[in-house]
Amino acid sequence: MDMEFLSVRLFARQQQAQHRRALTLRLLLECAGAVALNLPAAMLTQLEMRLRLPASVGLLALNVCFLAWCFASNTRRFFAAACAQPVPLRPAARCIGFRVLVFFLLRLMATAAFLPTAGLLWFAWHSVQTGISRRELGILLAGAVGMAAVSLACFLRLAGLLFLAPYLHAAGVSAAQSLRESMRVMKTHRQTLRRFRAGFFGWFLSCALLVPIPFVWGYYQQSAAVLATWLMQEKNAPESS
Repeated sequence: MDMEFLSVRLFARQQQAQHRRALTLRLLLECAGAVALNLPAAMLTQLEMRLRLPASVGLLALNVCFLAWCFASNTRRFFAAACAQPVPLRPAARCIGFRVLVFFLLRLMATAAFLPTAGLLWFAWHSVQTGISRRELGILLAGAVGMAAVSLACFLRLAGLLFLAPYLHAAGVSAAQSLRESMRVMKTHRQTLRRFRAGFFGWFLSCALLVPIPFVWGYYQQSAAVLATWLMQEKNAPESS
């Protein structure tokens, strides 16, 4: 498995080197677009009270659609580069709805996973207001930290089941079948995905001081697309609906 991971990352590095300038420029443009899209947020406080909520909801919807388009188009491009031979892929514009669906599924998973932690933190805050000893507060905070770690592990475990879904959908599989096939395949490859993501932990930490984020993010996305291609071939996942 180590040699397979090494092959995945080496192939991704080769693909990235061939299109490094274009990928970096595209990512920078996407970041600039996200910043420009949120500039009107500073003007929300100047609107009338009855207009603030609709404007905020509209701005949130624009952000979701823009991020969904970025992820859909990037998934399609990196997946196409990862395939050993050209395959007919679904246009990025038709993948936006599916990316929005995956986005909200992940948000629901995160909410369900971290709801107990939020409840414990609220109880700790309420206890501080009504009077509590330092020892009891320390116990509550330690429990909240431990529960947050468990919640994070549960969320990552559940979110990993959807890892293949965007690539299957980009290959032409229907939305419902993409979700089912992704969960079926990833149930037996949880450890594979966990080790793959752990291999990039140091890369993302180094973004703060050493490595530019566009390079690392593009490298990770290309490596993830190569891994997805390998998993789809390994399990003979359907590539068309």
